[in-house]
Amino acid sequence: DSSSFSFDIETNSEFYFQCIEKISDIVEQIKKTLNIKEGLNNLNNLVTEMNKYFTDYKPWDKDRHDRLDILTDFYDLVKIISLIYECAVPNLSGKIKFLSKNYL
Repeated sequence: DSSSFSFDIETNSEFYFQCIEKISDIVEQIKKTLNIKEGLNNLNNLVTEMNKYFTDYKPWDKDRHDRLDILTDFYDLVKIISLIYECAVPNLSGKIKFLSKNYL
């Protein structure tokens, strides 16, 4: 069940690749079941977990040696997720793209 996610991470890269895997699972679930609403709910849950990770790891802290890696991974994940939203909710996807171009 994708409604709650758990991550087993030791590095930022592990988090990134686990998110990619979970995104892939959500897309496969949508393709198999054609239940877009459930798929988007699962994607929203993943975004919530990504936000928690981002907040916990504080890439804005200038003392972090890996802050650029965290920001780059997060930006890439947002771009990937916006492509999925674009299929179902074009207006939301446009807002995400605008925000990512202007603020990320």
